[in-house]
Amino acid sequence: MAETENTNVAKRHARVGAQIGSVGRDVHVGAGPITGIRADVTDLRQAMLAALGAGELDPARFVAAEKQFEEIDKHLDDAGSGHRRRLLEALARLKELVVNAADLGAKVAAIINAVHGMP
Repeated sequence: MAETENTNVAKRHARVGAQIGSVGRDVHVGAGPITGIRADVTDLRQAMLAALGAGELDPARFVAAEKQFEEIDKHLDDAGSGHRRRLLEALARLKELVVNAADLGAKVAAIINAVHGMP
């Protein structure tokens, strides 16, 4: 097989994740978006528990948030088009519950952005 020269020029805001000459089979890079989102949801859950302990989140909102976490977990397992919509709806409801705790609201917003960016 003849050797081929590959050139990749990235300009402005372009990012090169991997430069591959030729591929004969499937290519998988990284852990995938769901793994990262699931970790972010776990971190958020821990942050909410800490906020509850610090008095930044009232118990009633925490209980309501737990119900949204159950929905989020269910829809993360199957992030197809219908599930993605339901996942985003649960995240939006969760964001409304933590709107008074700025750090938590920002964490939920970051997860929402990550879900929007899923393939």
